[in-house]
Amino acid sequence: MVDTLAKAFIETIKLKDLYTFNHSKNVCKYSLRIGEELNLEKVTLDNLRYASLLHDIGKVSIPETILHKSTSLTEKEYIEIKKHSMIGANLLKKMNLNDEIVKGVRHHHEFINGQGYPNGLKKEGIPLIARIISIADAFDAMTSTRPYRGPLSTKKTLKELNECRGIQFDSEIVDVFINLIKKGDLLATG
Repeated sequence: MVDTLAKAFIETIKLKDLYTFNHSKNVCKYSLRIGEELNLEKVTLDNLRYASLLHDIGKVSIPETILHKSTSLTEKEYIEIKKHSMIGANLLKKMNLNDEIVKGVRHHHEFINGQGYPNGLKKEGIPLIARIISIADAFDAMTSTRPYRGPLSTKKTLKELNECRGIQFDSEIVDVFINLIKKGDLLATG
């Protein structure tokens, strides 16, 4: 059942926004490697796979004028885009998906210091799956071409992740991710 729903949602993402579709596949790849390196149990890895693939499903409700905007978002547009994690989580909850998947989608923009959204969770109050997706999501976003900027190099992106450890990102997971990149276990651009 979860596979069928996930495939339908992923196809919906692909139809709505090809960037988000490809981004979600990359976030899933990075998230799963982190999860494997952390020796997560199979059930948790399965939940991580679905949550990372579906982390941006709520963007189907965001107007394309915002999603594809070539300049900085206005404050009002940023407030609108921030709704995607709650919208996605609510959609998945209505479909009776596993609570760990729903929480991964809902909380992937929470910050370790409590300054993220939607609930301002801190540290271990943020579900592990969401903390993993957060790093994978940020890495792929920074190393991808966006309408408003070109991709950052891997070196610059890893520097940014390192500078945000303990503030935005879980320090242990940043270390795991950086080590995977340095060992060549993950393909990265730049």
